[in-house]
Amino acid sequence: MTLNGAWPEVAERSAHLTRCVAAAVAAVTADPGVGGARLLGSTGEEVRSTFEQLERETQRSVWALAPEPGDPRTLHTAADERSRRRGLDLRTIVDGSATQRPIAAPEVLLRHQIRVAPVLLQMLLVDEDRIVIDGPRMTAGSRSGWLVWDPATVDAARSLWRTTEAASVQLPPSAVFLSERQHRIAQGLVDGLTDGAMARALGVSLRTVASEVRMLMEAVDARSRYQAGMRLVGS
Repeated sequence: MTLNGAWPEVAERSAHLTRCVAAAVAAVTADPGVGGARLLGSTGEEVRSTFEQLERETQRSVWALAPEPGDPRTLHTAADERSRRRGLDLRTIVDGSATQRPIAAPEVLLRHQIRVAPVLLQMLLVDEDRIVIDGPRMTAGSRSGWLVWDPATVDAARSLWRTTEAASVQLPPSAVFLSERQHRIAQGLVDGLTDGAMARALGVSLRTVASEVRMLMEAVDARSRYQAGMRLVGS
């Protein structure tokens, strides 16, 4: 199955999973005693704050689908050094179009653990028995995040993962990665921050920031700092 050939099936399974999530969330919202899903947070920041606890509860694997890997939320799979020491199976599949921009990935996530395929939604499949996924919008500009273990929804998630992974290919050698510091610098370029301001915020030398800025501008062939930031992290 090729990337283009996989599109219809991935789209169908993504839509099915979205419907299952909506049904599970609606059931719990109507009757909290039903179970099957739990709200992690109404904003991305609230959801991320739960990842450390989720990582401790994870026994085997964290598999991520990432439509926008330039977004640091996307690959935040609690993939820290503890996960590696514990031997968790960490995998991420990014959308093919997203490889045109630098990927913000945890340093612990190795290149061979990232593959490319059509990806239409953001999801973490944890131990193959529960998922972390977007839910309905609860605040302006942000979608809620849910932990879902409803059997029908998890089955749909596993099916989507298998289809996507079967269609995936290796990450191209040309793919550019951003460390956490580089991503923050790129965001600072979009925000119009000076090298000095970024150095103070990051606790590093002015020379370090200036060197990173030059490298990032060259990596995306940008003529200005703002253009580099936009090409690196988007809008």
